[in-house]
Amino acid sequence: MRIIAGLGNPGKEYEETRHNAGRLVLEEFRQKNKLADWSFDKKLNALISPGIIKKNKVLLVWPETFMNKSGLALKKIIVSKKKAADLIIVHDDLDLPLGKFKISFGKNSGGHKGVESIQAGKLIRQLADPKLTSIWIFLPEDLNPRNLKK
Repeated sequence: MRIIAGLGNPGKEYEETRHNAGRLVLEEFRQKNKLADWSFDKKLNALISPGIIKKNKVLLVWPETFMNKSGLALKKIIVSKKKAADLIIVHDDLDLPLGKFKISFGKNSGGHKGVESIQAGKLIRQLADPKLTSIWIFLPEDLNPRNLKK
């Protein structure tokens, strides 16, 4: 199983902010792949959407913690999903040019507090195939992930 987490902050007041780029992009991904609606898992303190993409089990996750505490919710998820293969995190990066993204594998946090929270929990070592993939995003002004350049 692949765990794909969209980092951001919970609550209506944060829904349309650039800091929630990870959540916005993951929602677009969920809809495009026709995955289950989000459901709140109280034990995991996260909204989850399980599904299958090209014969691979995936679990989309929106931690219901603030960005800087993302590692707390993700630790519960990784520990509970013993067969989790890897973790992909999608999050904002204000240092990128507008509308661009980058993908990194096992790199440092780049100063991103949400990524630091995940790394501090040493979560990656608990995965079946210990690796971390980060997708760094800077959304266009209208916050619509569909307007990212392809």
